Amino acid sequence: MQNFSFIRLSFRVAILAFGLLLIPNGARAGSATWKQVPATGEWTSANNWTPATVPNGDTDVATFSSSNIVAITVAAAVEVSDIDFAVGASAYSVTPLPGVSLTLSGGGITNESTLNPYVGSQGRRADSGWF
Repeated sequence: MQNFSFIRLSFRVAILAFGLLLIPNGARAGSATWKQVPATGEWTSANNWTPATVPNGDTDVATFSSSNIVAITVAAAVEVSDIDFAVGASAYSVTPLPGVSLTLSGGGITNESTLNPYVGSQGRRADSGWF
């Protein structure tokens, strides 16, 4: 009887593990690229990124290319390893709202664009600037 209980438990664990693999990428954070035609200018909306996930983890990379919305607001705390402005990227302005942090925990900001994006807080504090 104990062997049967162990088999049932093992089967349930296997089903759970398989189910976790089926969770769409949008439900998990990860590296992503800002869309050319995003729904809004809000960083924390998965609809603005491809794949549909919000970069918000210490190993995530947020990549920006050309887009029709370039004023990006960070309304909740975000941490990424890197922000990369790719070749041909628009002139972005990435601005956390007052009291909200945007933490870079890896390589920082890379600008491969010919334009100068702005990343920083409102009011141009010392931790803000053009790149």
